[in-house]
Amino acid sequence: MTVGELWRRLLSLAHRSRLDRELEEELRLHIELRAKKYQEAGFLEEEACFAAKRQFGNSLILRERSRELWAFRWLDELARDIRFGARLLLQSLAERLSRLVYQSARIRTQRGSRLARGTPQVLLYPQ
Repeated sequence: MTVGELWRRLLSLAHRSRLDRELEEELRLHIELRAKKYQEAGFLEEEACFAAKRQFGNSLILRERSRELWAFRWLDELARDIRFGARLLLQSLAERLSRLVYQSARIRTQRGSRLARGTPQVLLYPQ
């Protein structure tokens, strides 16, 4: 692997959405060109589009193979896993902080307050 290829793969991690859009556009263009050839051969428009898509193959598989050539797959998956874990951690943290605030407010007002006694337990311990 050359330095230029390594650099290109690292940059693809930062510009993934732009590269995905460009790839989607290129795949769509290829299908349209094939459909145009079929129309020139005498197919109806719908038949030409269907035949072009069928001959072109599964676009999802082609996109995945292209991404593998652009970037380091393992690094991309690691970045996705880290983002997912961070989201879960922040959600859990926010839930725990809200419970802590609620519990502390309830403890402060528990002495004789009707509001604290009337609070359903579902708010404290959601299932």
